[in-house]
Amino acid sequence: MKVFDEPVALRAGAAQVGDPLVVLPVLFHLPWSGVLVADAAGRLLGSDSLAHAAGRR
Repeated sequence: MKVFDEPVALRAGAAQVGDPLVVLPVLFHLPWSGVLVADAAGRLLGSDSLAHAAGRR
């Protein structure tokens, strides 16, 4: 979660943690769990969407 202390694109954050193919599915779940806040205003959530840890911004 430290990777997402500041807003970062999901794909870039996944690459900092490990293999994006393994990490991205987990990251796509976290906004619905309330753990991450993603900027998806007006568009679908994608790997280039900015996200940050909930309560850290």
